[in-house]
Amino acid sequence: MIGFLRYLLRSLVGKVIVVWTAAPTTSQPPANAEQPAPYLKNDRHLLNALKNKDVVFFYDVPMIGAAAAAGCSRTVLAYEKGAPTKGGWVVLFDGSARLLDPTEFKKFALPK
Repeated sequence: MIGFLRYLLRSLVGKVIVVWTAAPTTSQPPANAEQPAPYLKNDRHLLNALKNKDVVFFYDVPMIGAAAAAGCSRTVLAYEKGAPTKGGWVVLFDGSARLLDPTEFKKFALPK
């Protein structure tokens, strides 16, 4: 079971990173959930999670500006809706994912 959960997490992390990097013509991160849809093969599960804010994603934030102060490994790119208050999965700008409790979540930087 743990192996399957790791597989799902890696799949989600990979897809969130695709959302952030899928801007080949503008070199800008996506401004909304619709822009990267073709690169996600229109994955309705992830797109609905982004639109419904079940996964909170920081749109229109360039990596250099977002992670300059705290670093890519300490700056949040996306997180589960309940992560700040109940704990949950967080994807960082370096592409890693962590399961954080609310106290740990507060120690990570959010893009401005």
